[in-house]
Amino acid sequence: MPVGPGSTRYRDCNNKDLIAMKSSAIARKQGVTLVLDGHSLAAEDVVRAARNREQIAMHPEAVARLVKCRSLLERKIESGEVMYGVNTGVGELAEVRLTPEQAQKYQKYILYSHAAGCGEPCSEEDARAGMISRLNTHCWGHSGIRLKSSRPRSTCSTRGSLR
Repeated sequence: MPVGPGSTRYRDCNNKDLIAMKSSAIARKQGVTLVLDGHSLAAEDVVRAARNREQIAMHPEAVARLVKCRSLLERKIESGEVMYGVNTGVGELAEVRLTPEQAQKYQKYILYSHAAGCGEPCSEEDARAGMISRLNTHCWGHSGIRLKSSRPRSTCSTRGSLR
């Protein structure tokens, strides 16, 4: 039975679907069990991957979107374009323009300000599920995050090095 484009099995697929299927098949051969593309993640996938510490990878098209968005952001920064929360403060400080040195420190402070919690720490499984979900949203390619900032999330979500 043929299994290529035009065959019964792939009749309703477009080229992007075929690329995704081929990428997923290659990833599985490399030990990756969940390929994130930003569009097809189901709750069952998150639960399975978080519980079983499955290998996680980003789909090549998702990586390309992430890199493209980051490149755009860097070009805008280099051109001196004012961007809220990137080279300005936020909230009451939105009108304050930051120097490049201040912006770099400010980005870290924003992360620190969101790194708070109360009560008992969540389970590793819950932390992995949160990291997988966040990484999947980065796969949309709208955040401007660096690729090197996204890769550790997939590693941590698998290895259990969350503490």
